Amino acid sequence: MPSLTRDEAAARAAMLEVYCYDLDLRLHTDGDTFDVTTTTVTGQAFDAFHELFGIRYPFGDYHQAFVPEFNAGVMENPGCVTLRDSMISRSLATDAERGQRACTMIHEMGHMWFGDLVTMRWWDDLWLNESFAEYTGHRVTDDATAFDDVWVDFGFVRKRWGLAADQRSSTHPVAGNGAADAAAALNDFDGISYAKGAGVLQQLASYLGDDVFLAGVRRHLHDHEYGNADFADLVGAWESSGSPDLSGWTHGWLRTAGVDTLRWSDGAVRTPPTSSPVRRPHTLTVLRVDDDGTQDEAVEVDNDVTPISSRPGSGTALLLDGRNQTWAKVRYDAATLEALPRLLPGITDPVTRSAVWLALRDGAEDGSVDPQVVVDVLCAALPVEDRDVAVVSLSAWIGEHLLGRLMEPVTDRVAGDRLAEGLRLRLHSSAPGSSLQLAAARGPATVTTDVEGLNGWLDADAPRGLVVDQEWRTAALPDAQSKARTWERISTDRTATNYQAHAWSQGFWHAEQRELCAPYVPRYFIDVPATSEFRSDDLAATTATRAFPRFAVEPQTLSCARNALAGDALPTGVRRAMSDQADDLEAALRVRRGRA
Repeated sequence: MPSLTRDEAAARAAMLEVYCYDLDLRLHTDGDTFDVTTTTVTGQAFDAFHELFGIRYPFGDYHQAFVPEFNAGVMENPGCVTLRDSMISRSLATDAERGQRACTMIHEMGHMWFGDLVTMRWWDDLWLNESFAEYTGHRVTDDATAFDDVWVDFGFVRKRWGLAADQRSSTHPVAGNGAADAAAALNDFDGISYAKGAGVLQQLASYLGDDVFLAGVRRHLHDHEYGNADFADLVGAWESSGSPDLSGWTHGWLRTAGVDTLRWSDGAVRTPPTSSPVRRPHTLTVLRVDDDGTQDEAVEVDNDVTPISSRPGSGTALLLDGRNQTWAKVRYDAATLEALPRLLPGITDPVTRSAVWLALRDGAEDGSVDPQVVVDVLCAALPVEDRDVAVVSLSAWIGEHLLGRLMEPVTDRVAGDRLAEGLRLRLHSSAPGSSLQLAAARGPATVTTDVEGLNGWLDADAPRGLVVDQEWRTAALPDAQSKARTWERISTDRTATNYQAHAWSQGFWHAEQRELCAPYVPRYFIDVPATSEFRSDDLAATTATRAFPRFAVEPQTLSCARNALAGDALPTGVRRAMSDQADDLEAALRVRRGRA
């Protein structure tokens, strides 16, 4: 199989170019490493993709342009990838953020093969582009670069995004959706087409074995290069490369919407969603954790109940899918939930920890796990968590979801004080100047109510090694005049750039400003849909998502949403955005009612 020699790799590197607008990168980016790491990562990825696919990059020179005010996140074209300029941090960046940027760059490079060399025949095979780029982006970043925590990031960030999408009323299959037209397809550029598709491909590689999986991918690319292909072509390539008949597997995993739930009850119990009760076999690892260590058991969950030798017990944690290998909701037994505050801090594998946090956060959001249980585990584990993506992701979830939506305002302050103390311990035990310290500092800034302490950071009393640069010097303006001025901009400004509209919408609502923002809850359902008259479909839909009154967790808010959705006036993108947000609001209300 062809791969680059050292001399060829050096020659290839000379063909890589990175463009930014007129800034001195040494002064305006995350340290002095941006230009070096970008070129290094790109060269490493080229070599890895050649090895993975057995086909050299086919489009000559390769350019990456970081574009001001770029409306998409990133976009690949043969030979040139455009990326939004916000991916160049104006401040210090954590290792996780650099890894996410590298993974995104490599995701786009993957499109040179899946998308550009071989192009989907029609929109119903969008997954042939995005699912493969998402999967290979993570795989190549992990295998070929210094950023070897990207599957941890996948568990904390991307997989959670996809699971949320898969549980809303707008869920759809990975494959076979968006067949009507381009507009319908654009609505399905979501966590299912990207993250779930990647998770399903990861599961398929486990099911077939990596050799057969890759042999089928290579055959597909060779057979259809510079042409179009569809779902049946790829499945045929796998079956010609030694896989068993995949019709049943692909029907359950790729052609049918929804997500299974896995739990233990005298074996591994698989419960499909009632809306789509199909068979989905799961290849996974069960971990039994106690004070003496971890025992693992490889399991094929192929029936409603699959016997396993691992069993829960007092003082033990039984972690179904403990290596985060499959796509499922995982529910833990009572003994496991009781043991996790003691055992989770001692689990050394960050992928396993990401699987635990995925299960706990998902369980809290659907009401199957008491949020107070999650608070107890957070307070025990956060002070010793050693991955910056975990600290940042969990801190954001605490502020945005746990305290902001799932717990009542009267009780969330007590929990918030406990969680802020856990984050403070993580901050003060981190090495000065480290990526972990930077990540840990963002946690207290998100959760704490200690305004005096944060002001001290601005007055040179920050923790030793923490650089409080301009990115930290931002503030909310919690007064009625500022809210009125910002809402006017959100709802009527016809000259706003996309970035301005995004920032105003995202920053308007705050959990601690519920009373101040209350007058704007009913206005959202009138004013924001009206912006589609003068904003693009994509920007109007994004505004509908970001400006949704997400902290107004009240039955009246849900009633307003359902009334708006009952009519026919909403544009398609705005309707989808509002429906998704209403589903999340309804779930939060169920959690609160269950705790009342």
